[in-house]
Amino acid sequence: MTARSPEASLPPEVLAAVQAVNEARRRGRLEDVLERQLDATFGSRHRLAVYGSLAPGRENQGQLAGLTGDWSSGLFVHGEMVPSGWGAGLGFPALRWRFPGPRVAVLLFVSPDLEWHWSRLDAFEGRDYVRILVPVFAPSGFATVANLYEAA
Repeated sequence: MTARSPEASLPPEVLAAVQAVNEARRRGRLEDVLERQLDATFGSRHRLAVYGSLAPGRENQGQLAGLTGDWSSGLFVHGEMVPSGWGAGLGFPALRWRFPGPRVAVLLFVSPDLEWHWSRLDAFEGRDYVRILVPVFAPSGFATVANLYEAA
């Protein structure tokens, strides 16, 4: 029996919706219908995948410190790490999402408070980053859809 990769469990319609929302966000537009569908299914407005300085114990952990929520580890997203954005100067290259692509370890922060802090976090990340949605995987398969700050 051949082992199935975690990526094989990603429903094609979820990938298509994520791609459409991200294309709109990168152009500074909204894709409200698909974004609401993803949020209704996965609670994406309450989920942030972190790969760099916002993680616990890192330089910018204070940006999330006052929010209630839970952290999960052992997860990954796909993309390339590139020496881009203000975080690169701190030793944190930025992720450029690409599916399929190399696996990048992330921590997942789930918080009911996030939806009230997106504009503040977007301003903190600045023009070097854009908040997109990404499928998040566990070793056993597709886990959820979360927000992530990608290299602009």
